[in-house]
Amino acid sequence: MTPSDLARSLLPRPPATWGLLLAALTFLATACAATLPTPAPTAIPTPTANPTPGPTETPVPSATAAPTATHAPPSPTATNTPASPSPTPTAIPAPPIAIVEGQVFTLEVAATSEERSRGLMARTRLPYNAAMLFIYSRERNLVFWMKDTLIPVDILFLDSAGIVVDVQTMAPEPGVRDAELTRYPSAGPARYALEMNAGLAEVHGIVVGSHVELRLE
Repeated sequence: MTPSDLARSLLPRPPATWGLLLAALTFLATACAATLPTPAPTAIPTPTANPTPGPTETPVPSATAAPTATHAPPSPTATNTPASPSPTPTAIPAPPIAIVEGQVFTLEVAATSEERSRGLMARTRLPYNAAMLFIYSRERNLVFWMKDTLIPVDILFLDSAGIVVDVQTMAPEPGVRDAELTRYPSAGPARYALEMNAGLAEVHGIVVGSHVELRLE
């Protein structure tokens, strides 16, 4: 059926032709529907779930070498500074000694007026190699006695150079009054007097002119 035929068919017709017309239209619609391509169903896009963003990791900087100081001062050059010496233990001073004719005597020194006056008073013994040295400020004529001295002694009178100018032996005088005690004057000026056990001067050959080496420090 052409369009013109269809147009003519749409014109008013007598009531007897309405049924035929309706049937023709139905047939025409069915035929047209069969010839038209059936459109493919369009897929409804499924909404894509947006992934929940995870916690953002803070980028950790890779380890880098520490920056080198551009103008770092030069390292101090080691100098040959001498090492501090280890503290030296304090040496115990040696006792004063007197050396005469090869014999060494350990000395007890009487240098003050009080020490000289006391001397060997009240001593009951004197070690064999010990002696008492009396020191004076200058050479002079010296006089000794045995007041309250209980042991016999040899006394050597020495000049400033340590030369023996006199040798005497002094004996104890217990119970004797001071005015009656024997005096022992030096034969000449002396600065030192050296007392030791009686008899040692003879034993060691100490005589006038012998030299006594005094080591007092």
